[in-house]
Amino acid sequence: MSRVHVTLRMLWMLLASTRIRAVLSLGMVLGLGAVGTLASWSDTATATSGAFVVGSVDMKVNGADSYAFVTLGMTDMTPGASKAAMLPVSNTGSLAVTYVGKVSSPGVLAPYLRVSVRSGGSATNTSSTGTCSSTTVVGTTATPTTAGATIFSARALAGKPVASAAVPDNLCVLVSLVNTTPFSMENKSSVLTLAFTGTAA
Repeated sequence: MSRVHVTLRMLWMLLASTRIRAVLSLGMVLGLGAVGTLASWSDTATATSGAFVVGSVDMKVNGADSYAFVTLGMTDMTPGASKAAMLPVSNTGSLAVTYVGKVSSPGVLAPYLRVSVRSGGSATNTSSTGTCSSTTVVGTTATPTTAGATIFSARALAGKPVASAAVPDNLCVLVSLVNTTPFSMENKSSVLTLAFTGTAA
């Protein structure tokens, strides 16, 4: 075999070896690429909660935030005289509450007035005497003060049911002038403010 043939054979073997290595290298690259692009399936499931809603408290007297309680008033009072009137207190909020009743007055006659409350019943008045038909006394008899004297505390009151009217707590308020009222109180007067504060547990 001539040297030319030997050289050509060696060159051919070298080229063939290079091609094989190139093909093998290309296969490795393609193989890695195939591994990197393998498809996979995934899915997500979610759970959504119900709404979280803050409850409310909304105290009302005779269906209003501020009520002119003119039926509880009396002219030409004398010591020992009294006046009774009904007052519905309700909570149109969604939460049940316990509530406190207070009476206040800055008037000079206030120290001689006594305020008490009974639950339910009805109010009846003559020219000088008021009475509540209910025998269920709520709290204690209070003397109005400028800051407010507590008549009762921690009285339960339901919230307003959905799509229904609020159920009122019907109170009979009785105000009397003490028998020991001095003569200096002639022609003096006081206006009372009844305040009801409800607190949810």
